[in-house]
Amino acid sequence: MSNNELEVKNIILNLLFCYSTKENNVPSVFELMSVEQALPYIKEEVDDGTYNSYVDWVQRYKKRYYEE
Repeated sequence: MSNNELEVKNIILNLLFCYSTKENNVPSVFELMSVEQALPYIKEEVDDGTYNSYVDWVQRYKKRYYEE
């Protein structure tokens, strides 16, 4: 993996962490879509538990938006 690819994956991981740990805020549709689109790129970089927590987070808020 090149340095650029590693830097991009680190940026994606930082964004995922920031989006998913916002206190008392529901993620915007943009944030939710960003995380969902980023998941395939970080699957090999994080452990299964972390990856699954992001998938659950996306599904939980997608369901919330569909219900509104």
